[in-house]
Amino acid sequence: MPRLYYSIGDRYGKRVIIGTAEPRVSKSGAKATYVRVRCDCGREDEVRLKELIDGRANQCVNCSKLCNSHRNNDVSKQPWYSCWNGMMQRCHNPNNDRFYDYGGRGIKVCDEWHDSWVFGKWAEENGFQKGLQIDRINNDGNYEPSNCRWVTPKENMQNRRNTIVLTINHISKSINAWCEEYGLIRDVVQSYHDRKNLSWEDAFFLALGKKTCKEY
Repeated sequence: MPRLYYSIGDRYGKRVIIGTAEPRVSKSGAKATYVRVRCDCGREDEVRLKELIDGRANQCVNCSKLCNSHRNNDVSKQPWYSCWNGMMQRCHNPNNDRFYDYGGRGIKVCDEWHDSWVFGKWAEENGFQKGLQIDRINNDGNYEPSNCRWVTPKENMQNRRNTIVLTINHISKSINAWCEEYGLIRDVVQSYHDRKNLSWEDAFFLALGKKTCKEY
């Protein structure tokens, strides 16, 4: 059997090698290499290196039980499931009606979130509540922990790619948000924009009673 090599800091699944351990004799009488590992949950153990490398010991007993417990549940009944399923369909199912705007633009769901339970754990730890929607901070970026947050449907609508954004005094907001702040009717601004062939900025300020945004 070839000798197994490892380095402190090597990761296998949820476990990271943090030190050496005394070798042990296997049932066959051969000497087996053991290492000390720390699981992502914080638990430390000594495990056989070969089992770690082979993927048979890539998480601690506690995490293994939790994982099995989750998988015995019906994932489709979880409150975040419809969000996860919709996200996967938009990005990875060419037959989905919205694939063109997501997967068709190269937007993907990160590998770790292909496991619905991993996504569910992130959702529950990062503010998920019934009625909220997942939003990508960078609309051209992927669905991944660093680029996602939970927002209300209204906020999500304002963050869409085709939302008109105005910048006033170095502050950027959707035109709907600006209209709401100043008590304007969005359709009035739209009418000025279309009928008078004005820029969105000038149409907005005309609705405010200004001739152009330069007078603001």
